[in-house]
Amino acid sequence: MLREINENFYCTGDFYLPDSEVCQFHGDHCCNMNVGCLLRHRKHPTPEQYKKEYGREVPEDIPVWVSWKEEDPDHNWQLMYFEYAEHLDISRSVVIACTPFGKPDKDWRPK
Repeated sequence: MLREINENFYCTGDFYLPDSEVCQFHGDHCCNMNVGCLLRHRKHPTPEQYKKEYGREVPEDIPVWVSWKEEDPDHNWQLMYFEYAEHLDISRSVVIACTPFGKPDKDWRPK
């Protein structure tokens, strides 16, 4: 079961107590990256965050969302493979599309 932890993270396990915002293993420290829970993931990881958290480079065939904020005032996101996105201008936002939460909101920025 997927459980939203907060605006940045989600849990791939079902470890929250019923009707609670507290993880039964980590309490309210679930989002502390020092806890080391393998079930806690970012909703919208950047390539740098992906490498740090998963311990490997982003595969070239993984889908990513790319923000065209410089060219598009509506800040739309486009889906493409990472092998194409990694060759784009560095000023564009690239987000790994490995989560079920879809593309980020228009105002989203990496944290």
